[in-house]
Amino acid sequence: MVEVINRGKPTNPTLVLLPGLGLGPDLWEPHLDALTKNFRVVAPELPGFGSFSGRGPFRFDDAASFVADLIGDDRGAAFVCGLSLGALVALQLTVDHPGRVRGLVLASGIARPNPTAYKLQTAVMHAVPTRRLTRPGYPRAALMAGWRELGRSDFRPVLRQISVPTLVLCGARDYLGVRAARVLFTGIGTASMQTIPQVGHLVTQSPTFPALLTTFLTAIPD
Repeated sequence: MVEVINRGKPTNPTLVLLPGLGLGPDLWEPHLDALTKNFRVVAPELPGFGSFSGRGPFRFDDAASFVADLIGDDRGAAFVCGLSLGALVALQLTVDHPGRVRGLVLASGIARPNPTAYKLQTAVMHAVPTRRLTRPGYPRAALMAGWRELGRSDFRPVLRQISVPTLVLCGARDYLGVRAARVLFTGIGTASMQTIPQVGHLVTQSPTFPALLTTFLTAIPD
C-alpha cells in the first residue's frame, strides 16, 4: 500500500492532496498526469488510516502536524487541497500552521456535521460491512475512530482565521454538501465558491477537477 505519492518536477510548486475518510492516495491517480504539469504533487495517507494506522486513532491536530512536517520549511508554503475529511485536515493545518499554506482548496468540506445526517450515517455505517465502507487495509476500528472525530468537530469559530486564497468546491448533486459549502464560503473572508455540475460528494469524479484546481492555484501570486 502506498503511504505517500510524490510526483512531479521538484522545481514546481508543491500541491498537497489530502483524501477523505476511508480513501487513500490512489484517489488522486486519475488526475496526476494533469496536475504534475504545474505542480509537484504530494499525496499522503492520513495518520490513523492505512499504513499509518499504527500512529493511533485519527485526530485533526495530529493530522495537521503530520502534513506540516511533510511540507517542511525548506521549500516554502504549499498549496493544499483536501476532500471531505481531508478538507477539514486542510482547515486545521491552515489554522495551526498558517505559514505552511499558500492557497487552499476545500472540496466537499463542512464546518460542522449536520447532527441529523450524522446520526443517520452513523447507523448506516454500523450496519454495512467494512468492505463496502472503505478499501482494504483500513481496519474498521480506525475508520470509526475517524468518523467519531469528525462528529465532534466544529470549525465555525476558526473560519475567520483563514486568510489565504481559498476555493470551496461542492458537487451539485450533494444537496447537504452545497449548504455546507455556503457556510465555509461565507465564513472565510478570502473564499470563492464553485459548484461542479453532475457530481455528488466525490467531486474528484468530475473530469474538470484538475483544471479547476490548476486555474485557481496558478492565479495565486507568489
